[in-house]
Amino acid sequence: MTSLFTNRSNSAKRGLTGTLLTLGLLLAGGSQALAGTIKATLTADNHYGLYHAQENGSGLTFVGRNEFGPTGNPGGLNWSLPETWTFDINPADYLYVVVWDDAAVAESWIGEFELPGGVSLLSDTTNWEYIIASGQNPGDYGNVPQLTELVPEIANANWTATRAVGPNGTSPWGVIPGISTSAQFLNVSNPRSANYTIFRTKAAVEVESVPEPSAALTLLAFGASGAGSLLKRKQQQKAMNFSRS
Repeated sequence: MTSLFTNRSNSAKRGLTGTLLTLGLLLAGGSQALAGTIKATLTADNHYGLYHAQENGSGLTFVGRNEFGPTGNPGGLNWSLPETWTFDINPADYLYVVVWDDAAVAESWIGEFELPGGVSLLSDTTNWEYIIASGQNPGDYGNVPQLTELVPEIANANWTATRAVGPNGTSPWGVIPGISTSAQFLNVSNPRSANYTIFRTKAAVEVESVPEPSAALTLLAFGASGAGSLLKRKQQQKAMNFSRS
């Protein structure tokens, strides 16, 4: 009789362990990717708009831009001091920087991006590419291009490796504070152009995944219910065997 109870107890323990193990595996598989936070510090000679979107432009989201007009706020010229933006980015999103000039000389942009996981992305010729958009250069006092205009530009783009003018500190801009000295001024595709330029990262941003809260709670409740039923059956069987003896 002792042997019978021992075997059934071990069987119940194995069943409970299996239930919890299955629950753990399901929780590991049921995950969702979370948005990651990015800190972007950038400026442009003369103007930029910062966005993020999927590789084909879907989900395009506007983050911010620099000053209207030729002067800075603060700073002397509009490119003298950078702006800093902190925002959430979706899984596999790309960063897009739309840049345009004032039809003068030496146009460019420069930036540093702190990605999730402590990764730093700089404006350079390795991680960025560009296209010359068909849209009109907005000029010093123009608004950033509309999302409805940018999405088809991105979706139909033939991206080209970008060109650098020089590292942070290059004349005539000098050192832009708040941006790594390893970052490079990237050349606006065609100075004095009647169009604007779109730059983007070549590599999508990776963000972490965690179990979906709703799925985790559902599976936890299922596992607890199953474990409770198993223990109840064990107690009932033990009572029946005791009464028979």
